[in-house]
Amino acid sequence: MRGLIHQPHGMLVVCGPTGSGKTTSSHASLSEIDRFVRNVVTIEDPPEYVFDGATQIPVNEAAGMGFANILRSLLRQDPDVIFVGEVRDKETAEIAMQSALTGHFVLTTLHANDAPTTVTRLLDIGIDVSLVQSALSAVLAQRLVRMLCSKCREAYSPSRQELKDLRRSGITSDKVSHLYRAKGCPACGGSGYRGRTGVYELMIVDGAMRQLLVGQPSIESLREAASRGGMKTLVQEAAYKAAKGVTTFDEMRRAVGDAAFEGEMV
Repeated sequence: MRGLIHQPHGMLVVCGPTGSGKTTSSHASLSEIDRFVRNVVTIEDPPEYVFDGATQIPVNEAAGMGFANILRSLLRQDPDVIFVGEVRDKETAEIAMQSALTGHFVLTTLHANDAPTTVTRLLDIGIDVSLVQSALSAVLAQRLVRMLCSKCREAYSPSRQELKDLRRSGITSDKVSHLYRAKGCPACGGSGYRGRTGVYELMIVDGAMRQLLVGQPSIESLREAASRGGMKTLVQEAAYKAAKGVTTFDEMRRAVGDAAFEGEMV
């Protein structure tokens, strides 16, 4: 991620459902950038974090100040880094991607289930495949899961179904002697959970991926290509956190969806 954040140009998309922490991850990425060396500008609806040394512009649709209009005007000021709060339409996506091709680093968010789906979503809204090939650097998909309280979590032997689901995510039964479940204590207010952590899926758009995009690929073929390039899926990351006792098996399934364990995301 740090390597992507500090590149001089390109586009990084953070995706996930509402409440998955996209904005927090985006602003954490921006905080890694030296804002006294690089000109950082954000376009948000509304700005959720205050950044010293950055120009933050709120969206005002009623006054004709939408994402696309602000972004078009902003490019005349020659920013180095641009954060677009959300890509909602074809026009905004096209301007953002063209900016990424002309010496700007663009960071934005998009509502999509996982990293490969983000690519097909951009193509579905009408973005030319050559623009996606040239501008997109990487996609970060994420979810939030509740963390087990370390003071009261309870170990138990996993069921056959749980072991089967873990195998589907790449974790063999010989590596999992037990899982943990929530119990509840005064330290966690009786909930059994304390805090949240992220589950991430980072897809780098490399040469092989760009070549694949020529033929309007399916989500499955994109996922396979990304996995060959080293991407760990949301399912694999969530299963790893459950196996390590960071969260529960039920919380893992809730975060990534039951359908993920039927072979749709692995």
